[in-house]
Amino acid sequence: MSELTWSQWLEEGAKYERAGRGKSGKDSKLSPVVVYNLLSMSLESYSMGILDYFKDLADNHTFSDLVYCIEKHISIDPDLKSRILKLELYQRICSFSDFVISQADKDVNSEFSEVLIEFGDFARRICLGSTYEMVRAEAC
Repeated sequence: MSELTWSQWLEEGAKYERAGRGKSGKDSKLSPVVVYNLLSMSLESYSMGILDYFKDLADNHTFSDLVYCIEKHISIDPDLKSRILKLELYQRICSFSDFVISQADKDVNSEFSEVLIEFGDFARRICLGSTYEMVRAEAC
């Protein structure tokens, strides 16, 4: 199996993000915990896209590890960073020292979806640069 490229990571992030959303603006038929995990995989994939773009890897795949590793290369908006780190409190399944699983609910997932819109856009701006800005302008 070949390794993913940064562009493939971004595609994976978008796929997980879409999978975690309900159809046509409705709530997902999946359980809130499954939705949270799909959205988590989206955040991880977007993060891996950025890190692969910079030829780096995080030490672990907790949200905080991913964010802090990205920040070695580029700053993340402080509000976005804070929102991501708050979302990590619901499940820390990639942590070796403080494994936590809490029940995510629709409100948590709604916040997560909003964070992913912003973070996915951030990842595409970083990796695609001016190409993304041109494509985005044409779409508007």
